[in-house]
Amino acid sequence: MALYAIAHTTRRTIRAGGNGQYGRIDSDWHVSGDGVLRYQKRNVLGLSFDVAEDTFKTNWSGEITWIGEIPFRDNDEFDGRRSSNTFNLTLSVDRPTFINFLNSNRTILFNTQWFFQYIPDYRDSWPSNGPLNVLATFTATTGYFQDRLLMTVTTVYDFGSNSGGFLPSVTWRFSGNFSVVFGLANFWGREQTATPPIAGVGDPPFRAGAFYNTDFVESGLSPIRERDEVFFRLRYTY
Repeated sequence: MALYAIAHTTRRTIRAGGNGQYGRIDSDWHVSGDGVLRYQKRNVLGLSFDVAEDTFKTNWSGEITWIGEIPFRDNDEFDGRRSSNTFNLTLSVDRPTFINFLNSNRTILFNTQWFFQYIPDYRDSWPSNGPLNVLATFTATTGYFQDRLLMTVTTVYDFGSNSGGFLPSVTWRFSGNFSVVFGLANFWGREQTATPPIAGVGDPPFRAGAFYNTDFVESGLSPIRERDEVFFRLRYTY
């Protein structure tokens, strides 16, 4: 049994040294890898727009970008990476609206933002979601007592990972220099299954059990789903 304490199990595929049903068991020093940290230049090409329309009394803004050769993790590659272009679209819509029974003196500003990302070279062996990723936010904010009391509610949702957040806050401004903020940050998410790498760095030493050939990843807002918090902030500027 002491052998298993220094053993490493590869993926069961033939490319990883397995036989299709079981992976190969090696000593850890036989399956070590190199990790390289690089800060590469990114080539970005984008167009933006901002327009107001009178039919629905809304303001629209957006940005379309192309980013070339972004490195992604690919568990079917021996070096663990593959590059792909990405196409990104961001849309933001604002609409100030009077809702008299909620606030008869001020409008309630509604804002929604949508972030779309398309990865043309996406593969199922990537632990990240794709090829189309969508994240959306929705915010409602208004003020009372000549904007001394500000109330804001924001929700965030990532469709690929089924993760999101709910962030309400209340601000009381005593003056232009002194304010108090009370808020809540609640997040949720889930683990997703992924194919283990062929030759990963820092893999579990020994794989066994029902999920022997499965890794688990957290995408979107899932990594912070245990970071719920209630906060109280005093701010004084001078």
